[in-house]
Amino acid sequence: MEERKKIKPFFTREFKDDAVKLVLTSSRPLTEIARELEVSESALRSWVMQSKPKSQVDGPISLEGEIKRLRKENAELKMEKEILKRFSAFWVKEMFDRIIFEFTREERLNFLPFFHIHILLY
Repeated sequence: MEERKKIKPFFTREFKDDAVKLVLTSSRPLTEIARELEVSESALRSWVMQSKPKSQVDGPISLEGEIKRLRKENAELKMEKEILKRFSAFWVKEMFDRIIFEFTREERLNFLPFFHIHILLY
């Protein structure tokens, strides 16, 4: 008997891209799509994995990157919060000085409830 060499099928880049798009957009299982396209499941699965960005493929690495990004964002937010606290303290002092020196007695009495609420919020 003669030995036949198995010929590896060649698929164009366009065919692979279309197959991947079909898998990602369709609600049908990958096995069904592979059978329909006459492609092995493993080949189709590898095309789908190759089409995803590296960060989506690597679970633990992307998780570490996400933690690092969130820690950096958290530090920035803490700094912004501190700046806003200092600004609000400055604003309260300015308003208090203005109330005492520039407002008439009636204006002071009308403004003080707002002033107390603002102080309680910060």
